[in-house]
Amino acid sequence: VQFLLNQPDHLASPPLPSATGKRWDEWRQSALTLSALHRLSAPSDAALPFFKPLVEAGAVSAWLASLDWAAPCESSQPARLMAVSLAQEYARTGASIHWQALEVMGQWLSARVMSETGAWTFDQPLTHIEALSNACNLAPLFTLLGHPLPAGGPLIATILDLQRFSGLFGAGQSDEVWADLAAVDILARLTQSTINRTAEVRLAMALALRAILRQQRPDGGFATNAQSETCELRPTWLRSLTLAIIA
Repeated sequence: VQFLLNQPDHLASPPLPSATGKRWDEWRQSALTLSALHRLSAPSDAALPFFKPLVEAGAVSAWLASLDWAAPCESSQPARLMAVSLAQEYARTGASIHWQALEVMGQWLSARVMSETGAWTFDQPLTHIEALSNACNLAPLFTLLGHPLPAGGPLIATILDLQRFSGLFGAGQSDEVWADLAAVDILARLTQSTINRTAEVRLAMALALRAILRQQRPDGGFATNAQSETCELRPTWLRSLTLAIIA
């Protein structure tokens, strides 16, 4: 962690780095490393200086508005990382400014979840999978704030409609492993706060579980898709998370 935070580029001033390039990778790696240490009960006193000037200037809403919401990887993914960073700083310092910034994010996002183009599209012509990615990226923020996930009913309907006869949700997508995880994660979160279509959700989870287990290779790993013969770390990790959520 100290190595990461001692890099010169880490002391950058606003605006925050875009969702590409070296600075973005450093910000993401630092935030996730600190989060992992916290989970392991080994919290670090290291700060995440990237976003501090932005928060102190009260410019979180302006930053959210500047993101390219037509691409989840350039909008909801950085927003999720911002929420993780704020949560880390709040846990480290106890400063109310970080919690207030999280609440501002929640308010800004809640006001825009439903739009003319559909739930979780943020007024962009997104596919159902892209809207689902937005929901999965932003769900931890609403959980952290203790708020129910917005647009739960339409979201459940969208996810159930995405499920294929195979039992998977992301079959045929460029990143079907992530799509399956996103679908299962959101369904699991929603079943904790609503009884809407509970029987259908349980059946969908059971079908997904069976489909995923059928794809497991003899060595216990998973491949990127059904056509690939080689097990890889990322799909194995994401499939493991999906199975854990279903269980």
